[in-house]
Amino acid sequence: RSKILALEAKNSERRSYVHKTLGDISTCILEMDSGNEDKFKSATKLSTEIDFAKDRWLLNERVNYSDSSNVVKKSALHLAFLLFSITDGHCRYPRFSIMDFECGDINEERSQNLQEIITSCLDGKVDYQLIMTTSKVAPSLNNDKLGVGRFYGKNDYLLKI
Repeated sequence: RSKILALEAKNSERRSYVHKTLGDISTCILEMDSGNEDKFKSATKLSTEIDFAKDRWLLNERVNYSDSSNVVKKSALHLAFLLFSITDGHCRYPRFSIMDFECGDINEERSQNLQEIITSCLDGKVDYQLIMTTSKVAPSLNNDKLGVGRFYGKNDYLLKI
């Protein structure tokens, strides 16, 4: 019984540590955003609650923001997971992520800033894979090193019949 209680306490401590670390990393990322969301500019000073059971992340007790801010917020949390998995030896989250910036009404400048934030946060890190999809590729990232492909316009499909 005492061993079970000790393991439960250790599990609770680990859960708290993971939630706090993910919150700390993701709020730092949000502060680098170039958008109009005032709350993001001081995100590290706000309360954060990650609730996996309810599939939500509250920032200052608020879940939803504008479409473009939600894209940034979601990407910040996904990047936090990836960074955490790279740096924490006990983490079982895969060192792989797919981020799509086309799912919200994010403007080109903000999308490109987000891409720059992501690549700068991962600079020097090894043993991971990240796939970013966007039609608004940052010019500095459109090179052979990062593997950015050509632009696919309307009626120009990757798979052709």
